[in-house]
Amino acid sequence: MPRIPWRGDLGALSAGGGARDRSDSLGPFGPLPHARGAHPRKGLGGEANVRGQKPLPSGAAGAPEADDLIKQTIWIAVFGRVAVRSVGLRAFGSSAKASVIRTEYRASPSPTRGARFLMDSNGGVEPIDLAAPRSADAMDEKRETRRARDYLCRLHEVCSWLAQCLPDDCEVPPVLELEQNLSNGVLLARLAHGFAPDEVPLHKIFDFDQKKYHSTGKLYSHTDNIMHWRRALLSVHFPEIAIPETVDIYEGRNLQTIFCLYALAIHLFRLRKTPSIRNQTGNVDFSPAEVDAIKERLRNSAYVPLLHETTGALDRRHAMPLSDEALFAAIQKAIEESDVETLKELLEKSQYLFIDSALVRRYLEALRAENGALTPKTIQKAICEVNEDDVLLRLEEFLQSDADDFDALERILNDLFFEKVVVVALPVYISLLREERAKTGAPLSATHVEYIIIVTNACVELKEAAESGDVDAVFEVLRAESLQLAPLLQKPLKELYFQRVVERLQDKPRAFFLSAEDVYRLVVEVNALTPKKLAVICARKAFAEDDLEALLEQLKILGIAGIEEDYAKFYAARMAQEKELGPAMFQEIVTRTNGDLRVAINTIRNVVDLNAALLERNRGRTHEILRESVWSDAGVVREGIIEWYGRTLQETLRALQKAEDDGDGHVRWLEHRFGKQKTESVFASVSQKVVAFERPERLYKGFLNAETIRATLEATNADFDAYYEENEGRVRSAQTAVKEFLQKRAAKKEENAARKIQKSSDAPGLNVVRSFVDQLAESQMDYEEELTIERTKSKITRLITANRQLDEDLCELNRKIELLIKNRISLQEVIEHGSKIARDSEAFSRQLSVRSRKDKDREMAAFEYLLFHLQAEPRFAANLFEATPPVEPKDLFANAVFPVFHFASEKREEFLLMRVFVELLRRHFDRCGSLAEAFDQRHENARRLVSLFQLLVRSFPSYERVGIAVRADVARFIDEEPKLEHFNLDPLQMYRNLHANEEPESVEAALEDPIVSRVFDTSKRFLETWSVRFADALTSSPENISRNALYLIRSCHRLLTERFPGYRSLEVLRKVSEFVFCAYLEPSLVEPEILRRLVGHEFSATQVEKLKAVAKMIHYGARGTGYPREAGHLTSLNDEIANISERFRRFVAFVAGDAKTEPQEIYGLNEYSAFVSLQKPTLHIAVPHLRTLHCFLLERENQVFPETTDARLRRFVEEAKIVVDAAVHSVTLRLRPLPPLKGDSVGHGNELFVQTKRYVVDLLQCGCPGDTVTQMLEHSTTPKEEGAHLKLPLEPDEQPMTLLEKKRKIWENLKILEKLGLVSAETQYQQIVSQIAHDINMKDKYRNVRGEQRTNLEETVRRLEEKRREYNEQLTTYQKYLESCLDNISRTSRRSSIRMDSKATERIEKERKALDVKKTVKVGGEKLLRKKILVQMNEEWSTNLSKCSMEFSKTAESGVFEVAIKALKKTRRSVKLDFQYLLQMEYEDEESFVVDDGLRLHVSNLINYLNKKFHSK
Repeated sequence: MPRIPWRGDLGALSAGGGARDRSDSLGPFGPLPHARGAHPRKGLGGEANVRGQKPLPSGAAGAPEADDLIKQTIWIAVFGRVAVRSVGLRAFGSSAKASVIRTEYRASPSPTRGARFLMDSNGGVEPIDLAAPRSADAMDEKRETRRARDYLCRLHEVCSWLAQCLPDDCEVPPVLELEQNLSNGVLLARLAHGFAPDEVPLHKIFDFDQKKYHSTGKLYSHTDNIMHWRRALLSVHFPEIAIPETVDIYEGRNLQTIFCLYALAIHLFRLRKTPSIRNQTGNVDFSPAEVDAIKERLRNSAYVPLLHETTGALDRRHAMPLSDEALFAAIQKAIEESDVETLKELLEKSQYLFIDSALVRRYLEALRAENGALTPKTIQKAICEVNEDDVLLRLEEFLQSDADDFDALERILNDLFFEKVVVVALPVYISLLREERAKTGAPLSATHVEYIIIVTNACVELKEAAESGDVDAVFEVLRAESLQLAPLLQKPLKELYFQRVVERLQDKPRAFFLSAEDVYRLVVEVNALTPKKLAVICARKAFAEDDLEALLEQLKILGIAGIEEDYAKFYAARMAQEKELGPAMFQEIVTRTNGDLRVAINTIRNVVDLNAALLERNRGRTHEILRESVWSDAGVVREGIIEWYGRTLQETLRALQKAEDDGDGHVRWLEHRFGKQKTESVFASVSQKVVAFERPERLYKGFLNAETIRATLEATNADFDAYYEENEGRVRSAQTAVKEFLQKRAAKKEENAARKIQKSSDAPGLNVVRSFVDQLAESQMDYEEELTIERTKSKITRLITANRQLDEDLCELNRKIELLIKNRISLQEVIEHGSKIARDSEAFSRQLSVRSRKDKDREMAAFEYLLFHLQAEPRFAANLFEATPPVEPKDLFANAVFPVFHFASEKREEFLLMRVFVELLRRHFDRCGSLAEAFDQRHENARRLVSLFQLLVRSFPSYERVGIAVRADVARFIDEEPKLEHFNLDPLQMYRNLHANEEPESVEAALEDPIVSRVFDTSKRFLETWSVRFADALTSSPENISRNALYLIRSCHRLLTERFPGYRSLEVLRKVSEFVFCAYLEPSLVEPEILRRLVGHEFSATQVEKLKAVAKMIHYGARGTGYPREAGHLTSLNDEIANISERFRRFVAFVAGDAKTEPQEIYGLNEYSAFVSLQKPTLHIAVPHLRTLHCFLLERENQVFPETTDARLRRFVEEAKIVVDAAVHSVTLRLRPLPPLKGDSVGHGNELFVQTKRYVVDLLQCGCPGDTVTQMLEHSTTPKEEGAHLKLPLEPDEQPMTLLEKKRKIWENLKILEKLGLVSAETQYQQIVSQIAHDINMKDKYRNVRGEQRTNLEETVRRLEEKRREYNEQLTTYQKYLESCLDNISRTSRRSSIRMDSKATERIEKERKALDVKKTVKVGGEKLLRKKILVQMNEEWSTNLSKCSMEFSKTAESGVFEVAIKALKKTRRSVKLDFQYLLQMEYEDEESFVVDDGLRLHVSNLINYLNKKFHSK
């Protein structure tokens, strides 16, 4: 029989009664959405409860029955809650007693035991960075967090409701312990006694006070309590399907029990047997630990029921009056006899809903007015009408008063719209209700009240969605029918709506909500903005429709750089392959496509030119093309065997032309394929020498193509290598003999020069120097050595840059695979990410070699000057760091400064980089007023400096020393940490958690609690033990300190000693110790990424927190401070802190050495090393890094180069241009200092001296006679000398001059140098001659150093290449795994191993074979329903369920099933089901889907079933 809920479908009940007058259709924000004639549902089952559902008149065809209405309202009660922050209200609950529900039921005065309520009135929405990418795992994590917080909130509400229902002597456990406590059934039984005392008398409750449970644990007799509770639920007609099984409750699987209690609270309130369950969302605060615990609990549960599954079962049971004819006759008799008491008893016994004992007489009067036409439906309708009239009358009285009694308003609204009232919105309700009452001038109707509530709730829900950072959630709220914005909303703009909502809510108090009018204006504003966002949308549409002109136009609107109109079709093709497209991705595609096309065009041009040269048999031209070709850049062409290539290529070409029959010899087109899987092509005409992108009608196959040329070159190399291996002995002997002869001759000549110069004392004569000046000239061997070193440096730059990127990409791929294993991401998404990494890795091997600077020296000369002085003068780089905002130093260091110093891969660059950071230290100390301020973490400058030093030292491979030192102890920590049950050093917090937020009198009082004392003592011992262990490991050996860290430590010690001379050495050492720990040692203990690399797996948040506590204690020890007296409970740790302090003091004292020792002795270099003429610094730097540095310098040029003497460097910053092809990855710069200005010698004496010395060497090499410099300059110049001078090589940027002009220049320089005191005319400028002699002596030493440098660089390349091979092997492994996943998606993926000698071996093997051959699984309709796979049926299935079935079969296509659906009256029909589609729906949180004709299946349950049947898991 149809049942009418309390408020029911009142569309047909609106006649009569001023309180239900619907004539006024204006809401507080405009026209009401329900002003179409039909009255909205205003209570249980109302229209506003389910968005978009239209009201149906009572009795009309298709009108929802009461079960459906109740189901809708329970859905809203559970999921329609809006989670918002507290608005400063007190914790409601104690007022919700008998006066609220008008029964004799006793409520607890402390309904929220153990809950922590928010009392503050400040706060708001945190700013959200929309530019940050929202990856799949981030969104999944957000969903898990929201799900956990929602469950925690329900848990709090259930706890609060239990506390109201149970007597005061019944203690409700804390929320996280409730599930476990329910397993003994005591609370359940005592609850049942409250609403069904006849079913569960007190004497039947086992272990009434839970003493046995707390002392010995659960006993089997506890199951009796659970059985009593279950019977009590059935006695009040609670649906049995929603009641958990006894064994599940007893074994602690009580997630479903919590949901059942929630539904029970709704059911009992409808029957007016208990108080209502109150919406506490926003009134409780959840700690991160609580959220994480619940997330883990939900994640580890085999099956997590959905709330609507539990409450939905309530709706399918008898929530309507019983259809007992005797009871109905008795009700009619009581009405006729006006027997109020009897009528009340009969109505309650008949299970009518919402019976208010104070209104029974009015029920009787209303029923009598029905003129005898009574049915259960009319009785329920009359009850609802009387209730509504009473509530509206009470509401009118409340609004006419001046009181802001939130409790009273909540009671009124609960009686009217129980499951819609949000506690935190009560102040807004009051304001809007009174405003509407004043506007209408008459009592409010239920329509007005409902509209105000649903609109306010939508605004509150909007704030909650914004706080959660969920863009989709905000958009869904905006689409709510109550806000009437759906026609205005544009889905592509949803991120902008979200951004505006966040901006409006930022920095607002917690009580602030946007009004509906504010939201409307916000949407209108967004719709009128965002041209770039619209451009992205238009660009997507353009390439989807192949409209290339429109695509280019939109890309230009977006400001995409480097657009080439001719490349448009390639842009469109690649964009079509990407899923997530935005301005950044557009720019990446354009840049990558430009680079690939330039390489492809260069390649096909090389192919055409090479074919032409081979046809012309031009050997010289062939060799020239090969040397300058892409194959040479790729390292395929070898200079030593270039003669062999021509012959083999000629033979291959002749064979191709002989096989090709060319009917048209005039226009011959070649094709070159490139890109992913070689799907893109460019074409070139051999005769016309043009390149085209459109495929010609015919391609000529009689020419060599790029693949054939490369294969031929590699085959030639292989043949040569084979020949070399056969004759290796003879070749090596010849090479060794020649090398030994050249080395002996050079060594003998250098030895004679050195001996002769040394015999000439400290002032050798010019004639002696003249005899050996040719030693300064660069030989062919010197040139080859320098060239090899330059190429090796270039390779190191490319490898370091590429390895860094590949490492980051592989970490991201590993994370995505972890998500794939958990079915939280699609396989396709992971495969696409892996393919992108493979493309990028392949692109590295295709990168063009470093751009030569020989023929274009002037193009980037500005950078050569700038970067030299950035390296050599630390003040400039220090200025750059200090001028950079605090949020950017990491980017500045990693992508600009570190590459400028060539990643400190050589000793010189490492030393110069260290000088920059020492300069930063010196400046920081100069700003400190006392020694105590040096590394005081309370100051922003100190924190920033330490972070910068951490970034520096962690960038060196040598930093692994620290990890190696603590690795063993970290492994032991992982093993022993789980043994510590609790770790907490805050007795006050522990006491409050244990005693329902009760504040202890003092710390000592808190420690009197035995549990608090025990946890605190074990935590202290744990902290003490591990602090000592790690401190010992860190200070065990000086080998833990790398060379760069040693330089910084000694520099820090020296600077502090000089800056603060009045302090004792002990105090200085403590500060240095603090610096060593904070900047160098601490990250290895607390950084999750470093810890993961140490042990090979992730650390939990709890483990990291404990390590941070250990690091904090070691920090105290390093700086020599302990806990103050105010922290008396921790002062016992001070003795061990003092021991740690002494360890650090001794360690640092040993490492720092004597204060008189110069730190630069560690490197054997000094501040002038950068200017030594024999050192010719070159820098190989990636183009992106150079661009980044240039941007930083342009933005801050005045701060970096502030002095007037730096004007030329500022000018170079402005004039510098990066002139390279897009395909070039890196450039080589020959760094050199600024040449001195004429007449501006101050500060440039060193450079001027070097220039003058080089000019004098030129004169000596030209044969200018003279015994002294003066005589040589005064001697007249001969034509022979001028001729020799013309043959001398010029330095970069050196202007050509005659020998006579050079002599005049030397005279000018000598006069300036004499004024500076660097030379003297009285000694015939002997200083110049002595320095030349010193260079001759140092030349041999430099060559030895260069040999060592080459060896070290080659070793670095070997290590980097080995690391890259490891990365590529790892990538290959991942790709094989993903291919296996794709190929075997429907095959068994995981099986446990078995012993071959096991008795069960034969049985297990048979089961496995049976599983492998199983192709079909048939399951009946009843089983589908029982396993909760089938969630919705059509009429045919519902009436003949036992005779219906589904049959799941494998198909030839991997991962695709055929589902055969068989019903009674219909023939068998089949549909296709893609397993990947199921995973995608689960990832998108879709709970169910329609498989066919009204049959709806549950997504997660079907996945589990198919896995079990087809995948054996």
